[in-house]
Amino acid sequence: YEKHGQALYHYALTLTRHPAAAEDAVHTAICGLLRRPVLPRSLKPFAYRCVRNAAMDGRRRERRREGVALDAWVEADAVDGGSPPGPAGGDLENLLGLLCLAEREVIILKILEGLTFKEIARVCGISINTAASRYRRGLGKLRQKLEEEVS
Repeated sequence: YEKHGQALYHYALTLTRHPAAAEDAVHTAICGLLRRPVLPRSLKPFAYRCVRNAAMDGRRRERRREGVALDAWVEADAVDGGSPPGPAGGDLENLLGLLCLAEREVIILKILEGLTFKEIARVCGISINTAASRYRRGLGKLRQKLEEEVS
């Protein structure tokens, strides 16, 4: 926790977009890791996977409480980028908010957390090619937005 706790929190915050929910996801993941009799050899990607699972479970519970079907929420998130559009102003958080959750997640894991595409694929439960594709697509969108702002 001391070594990766802050990075895991930032990753959870990227997924949940709520500080309390991100703290809950990290807490749940760390407690789950501590209960395991044997830790995996590649602990860092496994810890990210645990945080991802905890964050997604928390989002599902929240959506059920709100009476919104998860499928409809995921579909809307993929279409609208996961957050209301607003001026980016060069702010990384605002720029990342323009991306759908899948693209935002891969970019955070690749650039900010330094995971390989193989590790990202394991964390997200996707193929390596899908991870690379989401990364390229997300970077393309960010590049386009930055070019629009400069013009």
